[in-house]
Amino acid sequence: MLRNRRFLFVTFDAGGNVPPTLALVRRLVRRGHEVRVVGNSALAARITDSGGIFRAFVRARDFGPPAPGLTAEDQIAEMLAFMCSLELAQDVIAEAETVDVLVIDCMLAAALLSAERIEAPTAALVHFSYQRWVENADFVERISAAMLPLLNQTGAGLGLRPMGIDIPVTARLTDRATLALAATLEQFDCPLAAPHPNLRYVGPILDEESPSWEPPGRPLVLVSFSSTYMRQEDALRRTLEAVGTLDTHAVCTLGNALGREKVHAPANVLIEDWLPHGAVLPHAAAVVTHAGHSTIMAALAHGVPMVCMPMGRDQHFNAERVAALGAGRAISSDASSAEIREALRAVLTNPSYRNVARRMAATITDLGRGERAVMELEALLG
Repeated sequence: MLRNRRFLFVTFDAGGNVPPTLALVRRLVRRGHEVRVVGNSALAARITDSGGIFRAFVRARDFGPPAPGLTAEDQIAEMLAFMCSLELAQDVIAEAETVDVLVIDCMLAAALLSAERIEAPTAALVHFSYQRWVENADFVERISAAMLPLLNQTGAGLGLRPMGIDIPVTARLTDRATLALAATLEQFDCPLAAPHPNLRYVGPILDEESPSWEPPGRPLVLVSFSSTYMRQEDALRRTLEAVGTLDTHAVCTLGNALGREKVHAPANVLIEDWLPHGAVLPHAAAVVTHAGHSTIMAALAHGVPMVCMPMGRDQHFNAERVAALGAGRAISSDASSAEIREALRAVLTNPSYRNVARRMAATITDLGRGERAVMELEALLG
């Protein structure tokens, strides 16, 4: 029988990275493991509610969501400095003295670098397209160029040899981990050009239980435009105008991105600050989304097709994959209300989109909706 052991997670609140992390923490806690999570203070209550033991950064900056009215892109320099900082690496090393397995958000480069000074096996949690993170030339070259000097400065502080430019930073750090957990579907990702022996596609990591929720009516459309601010006010206005002209019901979740005072909803739309996707999606016929990876995986897990309106980050990649696989439509975030209405009508009335989404839901179910990730982590315990 597997003895209960100690896991340490290292993460921060960047929006879509949080749901799979919390779900994995809950699963490990329910299996009797001790799970500590070191992160920024904005996560404290959510970690505790998930059964984890929260530890705030001590040396590293308490980096969290942007101030109201600012996007993550507005503070990209500060974010990169935090992700690559010596202080972050030192916090991880101090917390990892008494752990059996270390699980690190793949974006926290300094934390992954610090793993070279830690005896415990390390898993890099990749919560979006693995191929884009380690092999997509345009993205990888840009982020590596920004990270490399910062990480080499941190590495010098840790007594490590400097990294060269021969291998992109993202690939180097992820490949060095004992295990790379890709919380996506292999068929959703793009084919890899090179082997990555430590890679495991474990599928979306989702909550085991979803709270009950009574839909306002059917057919139901979920409108979800990111839990972080991306200047989505106008796209949301046009989307709600489109939904208001259809014979549907809808629920629109705002997250921390917008206040209700900025949203005018038609009579057939219910506005909520927050609702767990797992409560809404079992009732949904379609999702209109910014194409964040977490939202897409949740929709596919419930067999719900999508209209994707990407606004930045990895969302254009995600939207293209949804369209290429036939699980929905991809349109511009600048699309008119009429264009949004037609795309949504097509997704609601053409069964091919739902059929594809349901086939992918079956694959996610086969992967255990997070159980495969738990199995891979427990295998590191020996």
